[in-house]
Amino acid sequence: MSASSQLQQSLAEACEPPQLDGVDDQATSAVRPFIVGTIVGGVAGALLGTALSSHTRGFVVGLFQMVQRRLATSDYDRLRFELLLQ
Repeated sequence: MSASSQLQQSLAEACEPPQLDGVDDQATSAVRPFIVGTIVGGVAGALLGTALSSHTRGFVVGLFQMVQRRLATSDYDRLRFELLLQ
């Protein structure tokens, strides 16, 4: 074998992707925990969201009412009178 053919052969071997045994096993083993985690996370999120929905709704409604609250003129006059009394 000449030097150029040895060089070509070594370059061809270097360009080939390495053959890994068990690549398919690693790919399928990584998919199972992902699917299980997705299912567990979805169920846990649904349960927690259902449990906290009434509290969250009450908090958001109360916050919205506090921000949007406007005093009627009679309430404003009464509040002004009470402030004058102090």
